[in-house]
Amino acid sequence: MEDQSRHKKQQLSGDDVVIIIAFALTLLLAVGACVLWFLSDPIVIPPPVISILLGIAVSSLAYRFLGGIGDASFSMKGLKVGGSSAVLIGVAVWSNSELGKYVPEKDERHTPLDLSQHVIPAVDKWYAVDVVNGSPVELEFPLFSQSHKPPSYRTISENFASRTLSLYQASSDIFHVVFENGNKQILGALSPDVLNKVGYFQGHSLTLSTYQVETFSATQKIDINSKLPFVIETKGFGDNFTKYKLLDRSDNQKVIHEGAILLRNSDLVEINNKYYLVSVIEVSHQIIKRADGKIINPYAKIYVAEVIVKNV
Repeated sequence: MEDQSRHKKQQLSGDDVVIIIAFALTLLLAVGACVLWFLSDPIVIPPPVISILLGIAVSSLAYRFLGGIGDASFSMKGLKVGGSSAVLIGVAVWSNSELGKYVPEKDERHTPLDLSQHVIPAVDKWYAVDVVNGSPVELEFPLFSQSHKPPSYRTISENFASRTLSLYQASSDIFHVVFENGNKQILGALSPDVLNKVGYFQGHSLTLSTYQVETFSATQKIDINSKLPFVIETKGFGDNFTKYKLLDRSDNQKVIHEGAILLRNSDLVEINNKYYLVSVIEVSHQIIKRADGKIINPYAKIYVAEVIVKNV
């Protein structure tokens, strides 16, 4: 009989089971919420929420299994509570102050997009164009309630018109092809012998019908413009030369011209009774590792223009 009565006393009551579940659940939730702070993409559960969970866990444990609460009390600014409420609030206040030291700071990688601040270069320096026809397109960012509108066709035309190419005689045996748009930039050089081939002399003017500049890797084929009778293919870099081929537009296997341009010089090529200036305006034949760790592979920026001679 005595053993049976002792066994009954050792059995947990329904209240004990509820308290154990409450203790385990609130403690696990508190720990799990803290773990979320240390993920690679942290989820920040506010410290007060975690503190209340810890307070419930500690007060329930103290109430049932550590001999009760006794005369415990908690007071703050005229508010005074006792018993289990005092333990709950006391633990919550203490843990909230301690947890506040470990709240992760906001990661800049997850900062909401602001076109006026988070875009390089600034949005007033560029606009988007259609990949097929080159027409300006408006960009929409619905998730951030932002958009970026291109300038009007009139503005674009005026900007293009302000950019000119000129031919300057640098010396008795060299001419510079210069791009002017506020600042002068030398795109290439031509010798008088080359100019004579296209009939450049006093009484005639020489102008350049320009096409876009493209960046080539050591071996790459690019169709710069559908109006050109050729596409350009680079055939390797070496000894400060950029080797290239001009391939017939109608037959990409047919080589119209093959050449090699030294550093930032140029070639003048005759195709179908028209003359084209092929110039390397920027070049790097070495693999470059920047300070930020980014690798820049060898490249050459090639500029193409049709040379047009007219009577003055």
